[in-house]
Amino acid sequence: MESSRIRHNMALNRPTAVHLFSDYLPFHRELRAWLIQRKLDKDFGPLTWLPDVSVEQLRTNLGSPGAGERRGDGIYLGDISRGSLDDSAALQECLARLASAYAALDVQFAAPYLDLA
Repeated sequence: MESSRIRHNMALNRPTAVHLFSDYLPFHRELRAWLIQRKLDKDFGPLTWLPDVSVEQLRTNLGSPGAGERRGDGIYLGDISRGSLDDSAALQECLARLASAYAALDVQFAAPYLDLA
């Protein structure tokens, strides 16, 4: 996960880019804490489906991607206000938009992001 955060930061190279692994969002920290807890508890049940899942199944689970605009090594999905970063409903929508954008990626990586407005 840390390498994903670094890769996204390097691809976007802008302090106002809000991506899935961004420090602006709680998802990276929450997922990391959840994975650490799974390891400590030796509870890998929630992850057992991963080795057998196909790329197509993952794309389906991510949902239909919204419109995005390729900008350099990123895919611009729109703007997000600073106030939205403290709103749980807005964060859920943000997560859905960012996650579904990965379903549209091809072999060339581009980091989906929102601009902090």
